[in-house]
Amino acid sequence: MTLHPSGGVVVSGRYWTHAGECRDLADAGDTFGMGEWADELGAWNRDGWSPLCTATHVGHDGTITYRLDLARAAELPEVL
Repeated sequence: MTLHPSGGVVVSGRYWTHAGECRDLADAGDTFGMGEWADELGAWNRDGWSPLCTATHVGHDGTITYRLDLARAAELPEVL
């Protein structure tokens, strides 16, 4: 997922298996509601979601690309 300088987060649908293989979801915007939950993420609540992520790239334009640890995120209660 990418955090843009404007504060919004977008998801690409790219993920890595436990073995380290990179894969892409066919329709990242609607698969498993990814677009819906990504709208809930942003710079304003980064302290809540960033511990579940690893920053993988910081762009010259201020974008930051993260890898979300889905296994850890799945262990969270449905409502915090």
